[in-house]
Amino acid sequence: MLTTATSAGSSPAEIEQAFADAGLDYEVKKAKNFYPLPNSTDDTSVWGESRNYSLIHGTTGREFTHGVTDSYQVMPNSHLLRLALQAAEQGAHLEKFHLFKGGRRLAVSMLLPESEMHVNNNGDKLFSRLVGIIGHDKQTPCGAFICNTRPWCDNTFRTISNNSINFRVKHLGNVEEKWTNMIEKLNIQEQLFEGRQELELYKAAAETPMSVEQFQKMIAQVYEQELKNRSVTETINGKEYTRPIELKELKYYQPLMQAFHSGLGIEDQPKIQGTAWAGWNALTQITTSSHGFTPENNIRRTERFMFSDGKNDLSLSIRDQMSKFLMVTA
Repeated sequence: MLTTATSAGSSPAEIEQAFADAGLDYEVKKAKNFYPLPNSTDDTSVWGESRNYSLIHGTTGREFTHGVTDSYQVMPNSHLLRLALQAAEQGAHLEKFHLFKGGRRLAVSMLLPESEMHVNNNGDKLFSRLVGIIGHDKQTPCGAFICNTRPWCDNTFRTISNNSINFRVKHLGNVEEKWTNMIEKLNIQEQLFEGRQELELYKAAAETPMSVEQFQKMIAQVYEQELKNRSVTETINGKEYTRPIELKELKYYQPLMQAFHSGLGIEDQPKIQGTAWAGWNALTQITTSSHGFTPENNIRRTERFMFSDGKNDLSLSIRDQMSKFLMVTA
């Protein structure tokens, strides 16, 4: 069941003003690096010229990072604005422009039209968003992806299907041309169709029982790499021994078990207790929820979510394991 939303997106004037208000309307420039020569004075005019460059704020001259090569291509902040404007033309609404690490990382989130989706009859809803990112820290690429979020439990749970936008490009070569091609091919309705297919997985989870033992097994599968790679050192009779860490020793284990029984939103929706949805809710709450954290920590968690490089992505691992569980139980 989908709710009705207005077809018109945010106006260009609203988006441009929000872009400026968020402090994103500045240029990023490459500046040549110099280094002092042996036995030289503090006179920078006689310093040697480096092969590398710094990325600096075009207005203040503040350095974002240094050591970038001549081949590094700066992605102008204005391209993030272009993405927002293009999405708004297709009915998307601006949620927020984000500025992280003093301008080294930027993002925009757009609420997709008619994307409010009811998972069950208990009031559980999903909202689809388009997120665009740009980095000025030498490591962060430029990109865009579609994600689903669940505001009622304050989760930011990334569920990217293979056919959804999952565009990432490094700051090399024709990076601006690739970004432009991505924007021109943006099809909001196509992304919404893919997002609605994901809805079936959410509904199935809300209707499938899950025992404590099954949830414990899922935790072990989601954190499989950590269980394999981490060890614990114990001292027995004065001698040290190293052994693999056990599931119940993971720092996430107790919070996960508590969230499985009484996590965010469960009191309001008692019918999801003991279901796969409660397990999903617990895993996403502990890994991504900003509930109970300070504003500073919330910013860091939002940044980690938006700028995940896909390696050891817990959110995707959770989704994969939930899909397998539902297939087996079905």
